[in-house]
Amino acid sequence: MKWIYRDQSQGQKVLNFMLLTAFLALVVPYLIGVTNGHHTPWLPMISELDKATPEGTLWSAGLSLAGVISIPIWIKLYNKWDGQLRSSNAEPKWFWFNLLFVIMAQVATVSFIWTVNLPYHEYPIPHGVTAALYFYLTLLLGTIAILVVRKIDNYPKDIIKMRLA
Repeated sequence: MKWIYRDQSQGQKVLNFMLLTAFLALVVPYLIGVTNGHHTPWLPMISELDKATPEGTLWSAGLSLAGVISIPIWIKLYNKWDGQLRSSNAEPKWFWFNLLFVIMAQVATVSFIWTVNLPYHEYPIPHGVTAALYFYLTLLLGTIAILVVRKIDNYPKDIIKMRLA
C-alpha cells in the first residue's frame, strides 16, 4: 500500500480514505442486501438500503463516517483557496464566495448525515427534504467552486474549460 500513498499529501490521503469509505458503504450493503433477498439486484432504490439489518447498519454508519471525514477536507480546501485568492489579489467578494462555499459544504454534509440516518421507510418527508437539500447544495457547491478557482492566478483553467465543454 505504500506505493499508492508515496506522492500524496496528508489531505489527499484523507480524501482517498473518505471516498473509499463511502464507496464501500454503498457497495457492501448493496451486495449483502441482494444476497439476503432484501433488495432487487437491478436498480435498487438507494434510500431503501437501510431498511433491513445488517446492510442498513453498514450503510448508515459507513456513509455517516464518510460525511464526518469530509468536514476537515472542506475546511482544508477553504484555507487553501483563501491563501491562493489572497496571493492573487482577488476582489473581496471572492473571499465571501469562498466562505459561502465552506458554509454550504458543512450544511450539505450535515444534510447528508441526516439523510442516511433518517430511514426513508420510517421518515419519508425528513429523509426527502434532507436528501433534496444535500443534492441541491452539492450542485451549487460545484458551481461556486468553479467560479472561485477561476479567480486564482496560475490555477489550471484549461481543466475547468474541458469539464464545462
